[in-house]
Amino acid sequence: MLDKNKDLRVLPGLHETHSAVAASEGFRVVVHTPDTQPFPFSESYEVPPGYSASLGVRPRRNVRVGQPYGNCAWTNPFYLDDHGGAEGGDTADGRRQSSRQYRSITCQKMCQQSHVVAECQCYDSSLPLLPNLDVDRVKPCRRNDEFPDSCIHAATDDCLAALMAMYDRIQCARRTRDRVTRNAWTMSECRCHPPCDEFVYDVSYSLSKWPASGYEGDAAYMDIFYGEKFRERFANTSKNDAVWNYFNDENRSSTLKDFARLNVYIADSNVVVTQETADYDVTRLLSDIGGQLAIWVGMSVITMCEVGELGYLLLRHFVRTWRREPSETRPSRRPNSGHETTTTK
Repeated sequence: MLDKNKDLRVLPGLHETHSAVAASEGFRVVVHTPDTQPFPFSESYEVPPGYSASLGVRPRRNVRVGQPYGNCAWTNPFYLDDHGGAEGGDTADGRRQSSRQYRSITCQKMCQQSHVVAECQCYDSSLPLLPNLDVDRVKPCRRNDEFPDSCIHAATDDCLAALMAMYDRIQCARRTRDRVTRNAWTMSECRCHPPCDEFVYDVSYSLSKWPASGYEGDAAYMDIFYGEKFRERFANTSKNDAVWNYFNDENRSSTLKDFARLNVYIADSNVVVTQETADYDVTRLLSDIGGQLAIWVGMSVITMCEVGELGYLLLRHFVRTWRREPSETRPSRRPNSGHETTTTK
């Protein structure tokens, strides 16, 4: 942390004054997929100084179904379609590529940012910027360019007015963030659906006191300051004198209390895939309809074909009978006159 920060303010958190993480010591670790933005204040693990932290990583893949069976997204709705037709679904490769870069938490943070810009007329520096945000017109809420130059020497009414204006902007951004986070309806309007295809990492976290007293503690001190030459990294910098005065051999007993050891390893190389499927699709609907007809009506495809064949044969028989002309004429029976003739031999 001393290497990465240019000034002596080495511990982050000053921009989150009066928050729950402002007064904590140590650093935060985020295990996230490549090409995605991490959020240390929302999804991180704290590593305090004087301890050894072990993070066991287990990869997991979630594959979700979209419409009409569920809600999932391939791309961030706040971005335009810049991934080869991923928004419209032209290619599967484009959808997978954009899905790897999309996270629902990023969309939720952008949703908060959009409401902060709309209500406070400024943007929050702790949230990701919107892609179509005009930074020349919309300034950060914590800007101090409104303070006159005279505020460096004396506190005037103009300085107080500029300070109160910045305070009002900061409070407006905080109130807006909290309101959007608690309001589920407002968050749902941003359409921050879960990714259709994502990789996540399940992390097991453990802590132990470090370094141990005795030989192991001395070995760790020698490795840091003489093996890795930690103090020599700050030569020709403004931190050189402060580092050499604080981290010296006489202060060895308390020096390592400001260091921490981090061990990140793959606990399981197998990727657990959780895939969603449609519970009831068109194929199952047709199968159920055919099964119900077979049970209640007693019909099947073969039976229906036989009934159709029988109807065709009967129709053909009646048509042939109607068209056939009679070959014999039956004699007509004479009417009975009512007298009987008896012949006796």
